[in-house]
Amino acid sequence: MACNTVDRAMEVYAQMKDAGHKVMLLHSRFTYGDRDEKERKLMHNLKDYDFVVATQVVEVSLDVSFESILTEPATLDALIQRFGRVNRRGFGNPRDVYILTEGSENDDKIYNPYKIVEKSIKILEDFNGEPLWESKIPELISDAYSPASEKLEKEVVNCWETAKDLFSDLKPLGHGEDESQFYEMFQGLEVVPSKFEGKVTELIDKGKGIEVQKYLVPLPYWKYYAIINNFGEVFNHSKVKNKGFIVANLKYSKELGLLNEPSETEIV
Repeated sequence: MACNTVDRAMEVYAQMKDAGHKVMLLHSRFTYGDRDEKERKLMHNLKDYDFVVATQVVEVSLDVSFESILTEPATLDALIQRFGRVNRRGFGNPRDVYILTEGSENDDKIYNPYKIVEKSIKILEDFNGEPLWESKIPELISDAYSPASEKLEKEVVNCWETAKDLFSDLKPLGHGEDESQFYEMFQGLEVVPSKFEGKVTELIDKGKGIEVQKYLVPLPYWKYYAIINNFGEVFNHSKVKNKGFIVANLKYSKELGLLNEPSETEIV
């Protein structure tokens, strides 16, 4: 099952697990270290699971071959990437894929403008029950993006102008007044779950800052602000030897990832 948001993936995972299925949950809100471990386990032990519930990470990071896929609606290029995880080892043996026509309430924050998704689904309705040949894909994707082409071109130009202004003074792991502008350009930031703050501090103090990467969790900006709106200032900046990082005072588990719950009572 391919979901568009982490929250929806967690919801579907819980329902499948409660139904007695053996399920793997994979999304972007795990630390890079835990996510890498999950991906390696999945690639080597795929047959151990009845279902895999994943978000967009399944589009690019997994070299696995599923028997089929049920996916929430997405842009046509994203859907094609998801379809590419089906029957990757087969030749001349096409498989069916299944696309829901409705997603969840936060999908428009993932795909903006959402009319690209709506156009994509409309295009694919013409192929219902029919093969989708690779030679047709470039033309179909251009058609799907046509309603928003002007807006997207302006966004690319704006990002380029912002990059020229920022990159000349950018310092790795530094915290400065232009940091928020930098993160907004990439529509997200990376945080350290509070349970790992001590470990990250220790690594930086010992000159092993490169190992901090495996304790970082990527967080989209819209989710960052939604958490602040719900729980207040649960994020704070920490600095060790002039190396700055953002701490998320939220619960974290290896099974579920970073949760929408303050970390007064931590879980493992």
